[in-house]
Amino acid sequence: MNRNKTSEKMPFPFRAVFLTAIITLVLTVGAGYFLGYHNPHGPTSQTGDTENLFEEVTETTLYTCGMHPWIITEEPGTCPICGMNLTPK
Repeated sequence: MNRNKTSEKMPFPFRAVFLTAIITLVLTVGAGYFLGYHNPHGPTSQTGDTENLFEEVTETTLYTCGMHPWIITEEPGTCPICGMNLTPK
């Protein structure tokens, strides 16, 4: 009898799948590196002069309402909603 060659089971191409996965991984890592470090602004760095940032901050007292905490002002007074005295935050 003649065997039909199309009915034979082909072996799973492990090598092709493995190589495709490796190539995809390398391309993804390469694209991430390129987009992350070779952008027009350069890599971001936190090694600036942080002492000046803290010196420029002035301490102000903020006042808020106990019943309406989203009401925040820099001056004491009364809450515009309920009329309670604002307390320091």
